Amino acid sequence: MIEKENTFKSQLENLGKILELFPFNTHFKLHSCYNLSVPPSWMIKERSNEDLHMIFVKEGSGKYYLNNIEEPLKRGKIIFVSSNYPHSAIQDYQTHLSIIPVRFNIYDNLTNKVIPLMTDPFCFSLTPNNIYKYEQLFELLFKYSCINHSTNRTVLINSLICQLLCEIHNTLSYFNKYSIILNDPRIENVRAFINENPESRITIDEMALMVGLSPKYLTHLFKKQYLLTPKQYQTKIRIRYACSLLEKSDYTVKQLALELDYPDEYTFSKQFKQIMGYPPSKAKCN
Repeated sequence: MIEKENTFKSQLENLGKILELFPFNTHFKLHSCYNLSVPPSWMIKERSNEDLHMIFVKEGSGKYYLNNIEEPLKRGKIIFVSSNYPHSAIQDYQTHLSIIPVRFNIYDNLTNKVIPLMTDPFCFSLTPNNIYKYEQLFELLFKYSCINHSTNRTVLINSLICQLLCEIHNTLSYFNKYSIILNDPRIENVRAFINENPESRITIDEMALMVGLSPKYLTHLFKKQYLLTPKQYQTKIRIRYACSLLEKSDYTVKQLALELDYPDEYTFSKQFKQIMGYPPSKAKCN
């Protein structure tokens, strides 16, 4: 979820208004499509485009800013920005960012003129469950965009953009049905910190302070997004980390319990078995 006003309902309604005009009254026309390996200096200064804009993140990391609200980029992330919506971007200098950006607009079938949006400017982001399906569609769109001489090019591109938007609409509908929150950047930041620091004993209060939320609201949002509380997720990541260390190092169970700041070997072993289904003494995580 990008902003409070950008709820599932409004996202679905806005995207639905675009799709309901197709194909009898309107068509999509591609303005540009690239398959980019982004240079380290890549940056988009704040701007508002006159057309519609989507990106698919193939690999790497970075940040998009949607009306100055940070949206982390990661593999599989899709971002949609409507016309006249302010946005900017920067890549993470420590990673190799690869994206497929697409710019297009809606045109009247009779006049071939741009159809203005019947909504206020809006945006959304999502990371679908089936990343590979979307990656194939975006790469196919890029492939067709490179064809200069083909009677079918326009039809194929138009159909692919429509298919992409329909798939996105279906994904948003699914998330809405099951009350899944779309990638709130604050919750993403907490999850990323836990993933990158599996041995950390950071408290809920410290997590909440880190992202400017109350502990109660952080727990509420985190559980809706990942179906686990932050502490449950933290425990799961720590135990998986412990499992990896047991497999790849010479740690004994007692040594590892002390290393991960458990009060004793028994407490560690009990929590390990709850998560993994077997005791750490038999840990072979393949």
